[in-house]
Amino acid sequence: MVSENIKEKASQCFSCTNPHCVKGCPLKMDIPTILKYVKEENLESAYRKILEKSYFGSICGRVCSHDAQCEGECVRGVSSKPVSIGEIEQFVFDWGMKNIKEEMPEITKQKVAIIGSGPSGLTCAIELRKKGYDVTIFERENELGGILRYIPDYRLNNTIVDEVIHNILQYGIHVQKNKIYGMDFTLDDLKMQGFSAFFIGIGNDMSKQLKINGIELSGVYWANDFLRYINEIKFENVVVVGGGNVAMDACRMALHKGAKQVTVLYRKEKKMMKASSEEIRQAENEGVQFRFETLPTEIAGINSVNKVICNNGEPIEADTVIMAIGALPNYSILPDDMKLSEDSLIAVNEEGETTIKGVFAGGDVTCKKATVCGAIKSAKIAAEGIDKMLSYKK
Repeated sequence: MVSENIKEKASQCFSCTNPHCVKGCPLKMDIPTILKYVKEENLESAYRKILEKSYFGSICGRVCSHDAQCEGECVRGVSSKPVSIGEIEQFVFDWGMKNIKEEMPEITKQKVAIIGSGPSGLTCAIELRKKGYDVTIFERENELGGILRYIPDYRLNNTIVDEVIHNILQYGIHVQKNKIYGMDFTLDDLKMQGFSAFFIGIGNDMSKQLKINGIELSGVYWANDFLRYINEIKFENVVVVGGGNVAMDACRMALHKGAKQVTVLYRKEKKMMKASSEEIRQAENEGVQFRFETLPTEIAGINSVNKVICNNGEPIEADTVIMAIGALPNYSILPDDMKLSEDSLIAVNEEGETTIKGVFAGGDVTCKKATVCGAIKSAKIAAEGIDKMLSYKK
């Protein structure tokens, strides 16, 4: 049942009394116990142990920056290669989704609306369903998954995303697709429909922009839009601005889709890049050019992009410029009395509640560091907060 390769890798764990890998995991997953179960070929227990923290093991095992988190803290990595925690996690979870079905309580509690179906929305939905709430997800697109749908296939195939979503929805969570918050419905509309609490996990729709000439030219894209519509965009010479994992996704996908030249501009030294070292290494190996301590000062062209002028005076030929420097919420659809944090994101308290009573939020709209694990963590906090509030109301 457990491949010899996976069993051997799990056996490399030192079973530390003070496991640094757990400290490195944003979800504080009990990694040593999971590895112990795998060594014993007890995949069901390993799977259920992962479920205590996340329903996204098949995704996190593939896309998390393990070298900067659990594996980066692995004691074995000091003198040798760290334990392949991510690979083992995805193996266990892939198996579990096919072979294990949980027991769920009957739906006996209040109606809760989840707005958005990315990692945070899906997590909040399943956590509340496990507590017996009547949960409905409202999604603006025709498919659930949010930002997960934009991760390149070489990192995360959409088939895996579909399987993870099915594994969550199968327990009686309702879904309404093609419903745009702020256009097709409001919080007041949902209150009229009998919903008692609300979770906002709509992600960040508005790209941060550099205030430079030419930003309005045809051929300038926000990274998520580029990844979403890449098959409809023609390009040859691409410049990507940014140094995170989204920037790496954009530059590598551009190459994979036939770009002749791809250049990444990053404003700081290489060691300051937020992208995982593995993603950077692979981008370099594939032929992506990097310019460090470099910023665009102008995007030149008539109607469409022709070249990018950098702060060192260097011109770079380009027909496409991709901005991967972060994103912010679409403020126009947020209620006027919903306050923002110092980072210009939705402000929430320690229980995930916004400044509007009964309205909670999580994921990228509340987290400065936008990661799948961060979205899961914030959603679990909000689910506990919703349960506490609704239980108190009784």
